[in-house]
Amino acid sequence: MVEKLLSHLEEAGCKGKVVPVQHLYDLQAEIEGHYKEGRIDEDVYQEHLAVLNFSLPDSLPETKSLIVVAIPQPPVRVTFAWDGQPVP
Repeated sequence: MVEKLLSHLEEAGCKGKVVPVQHLYDLQAEIEGHYKEGRIDEDVYQEHLAVLNFSLPDSLPETKSLIVVAIPQPPVRVTFAWDGQPVP
């Protein structure tokens, strides 16, 4: 069943992987660690990361795995300010 799902995702131009649910909690800890260590800007954290919900729904208490899907998006060019200078 998993192989069939992943195959369908590949056919649609996406990548997919089944991972243990523990990865969800590891991701939460990693993001919060970077934030607490000052490696994530406060505004970026509040706008994009603080709103993430890492809780499983009450209706799925026995969840053991997650299906992670990556969908291609067009590239975006980003410019950062470093010491008052733009850095593409």
